[in-house]
Amino acid sequence: PVYQNAEYAVLKVKRQKDSKALIGRSPKKHDLYNASLWKPLLDSCKPYDEQCGLDLVDFGRSWIDRYKNSKMADVVYKEALRRRPDDPLVLKHYAEYVDFDLQDLQSAIPYYEKALEAAKSNPEVVTFAERTRWTTDWAIVLDQELQESREAMSLMTGLA
Repeated sequence: PVYQNAEYAVLKVKRQKDSKALIGRSPKKHDLYNASLWKPLLDSCKPYDEQCGLDLVDFGRSWIDRYKNSKMADVVYKEALRRRPDDPLVLKHYAEYVDFDLQDLQSAIPYYEKALEAAKSNPEVVTFAERTRWTTDWAIVLDQELQESREAMSLMTGLA
C-alpha cells in the first residue's frame, strides 16, 4: 500500500499491458466522449438494482483517478444521481465529488445533508457504524469549515 490506516488503504495500480482487452478496442481520445462506448454499463443499471448507483459512482471515480477526465466523471456522477436520487451511498459520493474534486463545499452541502437523512432511513444499506462516521465527518465540517458549532453539537447529540 501507498498509504494505510484503520479504515482504508491506498494501493498503487498496475497498468494493464493490453488496454484493448478492457474495452475491446483502443479508442482515440475523442472516442471517450462517445456514449456508446460506456452505454452498456449505464443500461445495465436498473432502478431496482441496489448496487447500480454505487457501480456508477465507482465508474465516475475511475474517470478522475485513472484518466484525469473530470468532464466524463461529471457525466457519470450526474447519471448515478439521476438514476438513484435517494441512495445514501450515491448522495455521499456525489457530495464528496463536488466538495473535493470540484472544490465547491457550498454546492455539496445539500447532498451531504440528504445523504445523512437517507442513511437514517436505510439501515440495510448504511450500517450504524458507517452512519456514525458520516455524521461525525459532517459535524467536523460544520464546526471547522462552516463555523456552525451549535448545529455540529446538535448533530452529535442526536447520535446518542
